[in-house]
Amino acid sequence: MTDDFDLFAACFVLPQQMETFEGCRYIKTLDDLRTVFDGVTAYFRQKNVTHLARHCIEATYRDPDTIVATHMSRVVSGTSLVQKPYPVMSLLCRDDSGIWRVSDSMYAIEDEPRHARALSG
Repeated sequence: MTDDFDLFAACFVLPQQMETFEGCRYIKTLDDLRTVFDGVTAYFRQKNVTHLARHCIEATYRDPDTIVATHMSRVVSGTSLVQKPYPVMSLLCRDDSGIWRVSDSMYAIEDEPRHARALSG
């Protein structure tokens, strides 16, 4: 984990929405995104997370510049899972410069409400 907000922020379109079973957060500004980043990285530090393993389940073009994708996310410390794997559905959009970025996400986190609240408020 790099703890690099600028690297993280470059992956997202603003405004956007992040949703979990705990709630929904509308992210309009970099400060809003920073709040999410700080909450998630604090959770990861507490759990000694070393990396995330994501595996694509399905990805479909909605149009030439939009992909709807689902991946399974695993939060890992060393060689051990920190929490139950969870699916994430994301909307990916290609911007005018050809860069793909996440524009909306839904995280189906069932067993770690602190992680879910860090994402969705």
